[in-house]
Amino acid sequence: MKFKKGKLTVGLEFPFFAISAFFLSGEMRRNFLYAVIFSLLHEAGHLICIMLSGGRVREISTNITGIRIGKYDTGMSYGAECITALAGPFVNLVFVVIFTLTGKGNSEFKLMSDINCGLFLINMLPVRTLDGGRFLNNLLLSKFEYEYVRRILTVSEILTAVLLAAILAITLILDTVNTSFVFFVLMLEFMVISQLLK
Repeated sequence: MKFKKGKLTVGLEFPFFAISAFFLSGEMRRNFLYAVIFSLLHEAGHLICIMLSGGRVREISTNITGIRIGKYDTGMSYGAECITALAGPFVNLVFVVIFTLTGKGNSEFKLMSDINCGLFLINMLPVRTLDGGRFLNNLLLSKFEYEYVRRILTVSEILTAVLLAAILAITLILDTVNTSFVFFVLMLEFMVISQLLK
């Protein structure tokens, strides 16, 4: 479902709300709320870079991976696009450092550090819909032709899908099954495969 507010398009997709309802109704409620808060701060990092570059956000959406800034108007260079892509994960990395240094022995701070670490690692995967993929895409486009870059990104997404499948298989074989972890890896795998099928 999409609606417009002036020149801004807001997209709301069912999977985000289904996943939200699942986590908010269970034991993972606190973790999920922290994840949403730090995801919003992550997106604020992107937004600040876009605004500093004179850009204007055209689309904000929710999808299976969370909340994200979609299309935006700007005449940014490939270098500025790379910095914008890294700005969100950088925000999460800063929080990891802050909570790690100030929260020794504090389980709440450790949880927040772990969530930010997870957001950083996930977003840095070399998949086009994630920040790592956007960074890699713009970095390569500054040096190579589009078709060559597209092939490299397709290979990186295949390798990411294989890696996620291996992590899932090892988790199941070692019988260290954490339902939330398995669900999360499956969700990432679905996202990568759906990107490959586009």
